[in-house]
Amino acid sequence: MYPQNKFRFLIWMKTNILQSEQLSEKFLANPELEAAVEAENEVIESVLDEEVTEVKSGQYYVKDKKAFFAKLGERLSEKEKQLQEQTPDTKAIGWSLSSNAIDFTKLRTALRNYARVGDILVALPSHNEPYIWLDFGNDQFKVGHAGIITSIPSATATQTTSIVIAAGTGGVGDETLKYWSYKCYIAGLQKVKWVWKWRGFKSGLYKEVSRVSNPATLATWGKSYKGRSYVYWYEFLTAKWAAPARFTCTTLVWWCAGKAYDINVSEWYKTLVTPSGLLTDESVYIRCNVQ
Repeated sequence: MYPQNKFRFLIWMKTNILQSEQLSEKFLANPELEAAVEAENEVIESVLDEEVTEVKSGQYYVKDKKAFFAKLGERLSEKEKQLQEQTPDTKAIGWSLSSNAIDFTKLRTALRNYARVGDILVALPSHNEPYIWLDFGNDQFKVGHAGIITSIPSATATQTTSIVIAAGTGGVGDETLKYWSYKCYIAGLQKVKWVWKWRGFKSGLYKEVSRVSNPATLATWGKSYKGRSYVYWYEFLTAKWAAPARFTCTTLVWWCAGKAYDINVSEWYKTLVTPSGLLTDESVYIRCNVQ
């Protein structure tokens, strides 16, 4: 059910659209990504218009939940295909020619200087290119990866020092400095709230941001799921639905962020959290680009 008050509903709808527009200063300089977001917003608005109905005064409902998400997914796929045909040089699949590997001491130094327990590590398939979802040239993280930092390494920590908890293919467990010695991002979480402010002719939705002051809570939640299995292969595209019984690396971060801070680090309508989607979400901010 949607917010019952019509005014609140319009704010709610516009807020969700704005959330997908607000990829922040991180990547908006990328024209391909900006064009993709604009196209995505057009699809969302059209499906909302078609599938939401007012059954009583001020009460709004989705006519058919399954039809809503099916239509949304189908339209987004069609729009993505159109964009790829219009911009053939922009591909969702890449093949890096240079290695993404870095010396583990560089990651160790970055963690000591910029990270806190409870921050997250995110590796993209192709570093600094959030619109690449699969990179065959990445010899470690072809589809990207994410984890919750559970300890800050000492100045003499070795490659085998455990630093994050993540849902690898073997399930939720510890991962080491050596495993993460690749170009990646140290990131934190922040609460984003959109509020309507009356400011004369400039009245509208304004963004309020507050960064979490207790990041260790995320690590506590993450460690509580150690031993949980990875999603079954047929659940991958709807991985959110499998949590908390089974996780992917990104749905572990998504689920724990919701439990720890009531923060949603993924678009409201998606059933899968990608590393690119996690990093570009407005509830995530970059503390350090490790490269």
